[in-house]
Amino acid sequence: MKPPSATSLVFLIGVAMVPGCAVLAALGFRGRVSTVGIDLGTTYSVVAVNEHGAVRVLPDFNGKNLTPSIVGFVPRAP
Repeated sequence: MKPPSATSLVFLIGVAMVPGCAVLAALGFRGRVSTVGIDLGTTYSVVAVNEHGAVRVLPDFNGKNLTPSIVGFVPRAP
């Protein structure tokens, strides 16, 4: 039998985490003071913090809530 690929393992871990995250969300993260959420989108990303039940989106340095998702490839330094 062939071992599972890395992609399959990542998918299975993600599927396993969904019910756990749903339970934690339903419980309201009791006992936690603040939680940070990061949405890494393919076009834009957003970061928010939940402090004592109030969610606040953190703006970027230009004051905008959505930040373009950018990946840069630079040549290696000599």
